[in-house]
Amino acid sequence: MDTTAVDTADLEKYLNQYGVWPRIFRALFIARSHETFRSFCSQYAINQLKAHTYNLELYKSTFTEFANDMPDQQYDLSWIDSVTYHRKQNLDHLTKELKSYKNNLIRESIRSAQVDLASFFTDLGQFESALRAYAKVREYCTNAAQIAHLSLDLMRVSIWMENYSHVLAFGSRAKSTFSSAMEIKSTVYAYCGLAHMCLGDYKSALDHFLHIEPDFSDILLTKTDVSTYTCICALVSWDHNELLQQLNEDEIFNALSDLNPSLRKCMHFMSQRNYSSLFNTLQANFPEYAFDMYLAPHLSTFLSLIRERSLVDYLFPYSAIPMKKIASDFQVDLPFVEDFLLQMVEAQKINAKLDCLNKCVYMESSFERERFQEIQDIAENTHIYSKAIHLQTTNTFNKSIADESSTNTYYPPVDQN
Repeated sequence: MDTTAVDTADLEKYLNQYGVWPRIFRALFIARSHETFRSFCSQYAINQLKAHTYNLELYKSTFTEFANDMPDQQYDLSWIDSVTYHRKQNLDHLTKELKSYKNNLIRESIRSAQVDLASFFTDLGQFESALRAYAKVREYCTNAAQIAHLSLDLMRVSIWMENYSHVLAFGSRAKSTFSSAMEIKSTVYAYCGLAHMCLGDYKSALDHFLHIEPDFSDILLTKTDVSTYTCICALVSWDHNELLQQLNEDEIFNALSDLNPSLRKCMHFMSQRNYSSLFNTLQANFPEYAFDMYLAPHLSTFLSLIRERSLVDYLFPYSAIPMKKIASDFQVDLPFVEDFLLQMVEAQKINAKLDCLNKCVYMESSFERERFQEIQDIAENTHIYSKAIHLQTTNTFNKSIADESSTNTYYPPVDQN
């Protein structure tokens, strides 16, 4: 989705790829973060809430928040009255049905009724109640496949609640059931990868994304989303050599990265150390990624980490290099380069000295530092070994003196009278 030429039709097509709640949440995110599309996205979210959910609370809060951006949208009192009535009716029906099954001790029926109740709470947007209802399903599951699908439901609700530690906990349970439910494997890894990414653990996120099949499809994430997340986490997590190796050898990674030609180009630029083209392409595409509610909060961090990794690779062959050349190759201004290098030196991410007067970077050889540490370790080990030998020798000497003393001791004859 090119933001320079995007229109509401493209945006609607983009949102319609997802399930109901992801659609609504993504529309509201865009409405709050992109003023150009605020009117369309707020009305889209209102229409989706009315058509597919019973969430009165979110409808009211959304209407209040975006009332000035929806001049054609009327506050629908008749829909509110209807939903209020049906919410009560459905909840009473589901509660009575569950109670009846519990009285009759029908295990499978109790499980099914409990799942229906949890789904109803999900439709209401009451995700905490849905999570509690799903948690009660566990005691009525009779096989591993049921536990697997239950864990997936718990992961999905936890993502909507933005409780990513719970996502990982339920994901661990789901992974133990793959032998009975292989169809959920890619989805579980996708949710775990998303949770790790949202928590800022990009390497673990990448490890999970690489277990996803290229034909993956889900109501919460599309295969294009997974491709984008995988490529960006790869740029953040892998150095030049590892990236080059994965591009040449890993079939799953290549299949996923092929779905996103722009980021595929970025990875080739990085593998070729063409840093100016890498950052030009990234910055050209980042406005598009700002539409993604999961990527947007991390974009500045991604760019900073990719720049750090690229700069470390870039400086490796040099003993000294002018900052002006770095600024030219990375397509940034000189003060930015100086500040960024200073931050990296202070964080001990590079071993260098900065000449801020002559605007030059002097790289310190890591070989001498490593050699000094090696010699220091040898000296410490030798000292410990010598001390042990000394103690052992002293102990042996003292023991031999004691034995000799006992051998030479004079005992006077005993008087027989």
